[in-house]
Amino acid sequence: MNELFDFFRFVVLFAFFVRIAIYTIKGGKEFSSNFVLLSYMVIWSINTLTLNLITNDQLFYLAHAFTPITLSLGLLLIKRVKVLWVIISSLAIGLILLRAENLYLFAASYFLAIALLLKQSLTYVRSYGRNLEKSSIYIFLSLSLFASFIVLVLKSTNYDWYQAQYLPYLRIVRLTIYSLTFIMIHVKFRRFFTY
Repeated sequence: MNELFDFFRFVVLFAFFVRIAIYTIKGGKEFSSNFVLLSYMVIWSINTLTLNLITNDQLFYLAHAFTPITLSLGLLLIKRVKVLWVIISSLAIGLILLRAENLYLFAASYFLAIALLLKQSLTYVRSYGRNLEKSSIYIFLSLSLFASFIVLVLKSTNYDWYQAQYLPYLRIVRLTIYSLTFIMIHVKFRRFFTY
């Protein structure tokens, strides 16, 4: 099952960046307003590459340190400061989180990101037209973050979860959420990246 998901994830990430390249070639320049979506996919790509190429226990925390912080700062600051400052801030705070390896700091960053994503989704639900159709992406992104947070908590409890009875069901739910998130990003691609 993991091999199938890894193949699916590779195909979806590759297809996303091909679509971004086509969008750029055709003259699309609307990247800063879609910073959250782009950063989510870039972090997933980096996480996929590092986990497949390098086997290190520290790399488990890579996505957990950078994803929620980058999404939070993207939602909070992207309209106020330049994209470069958001990226630098995300890298600095993510490195601090990665170095600290404190579950409470990770939990706070996840809760903040999930709350901001749900708030953004509700903001889009109250609007009309194209923005209304964007709201589902933010709900799926928050579900994906929640699934990642559950994995982080299970890893941090020092319990032998491989002997747990319900772990296969949790893996199926987690992979389903991730897959649906990737599919929804592709389905709603044109809502975010218009020419």
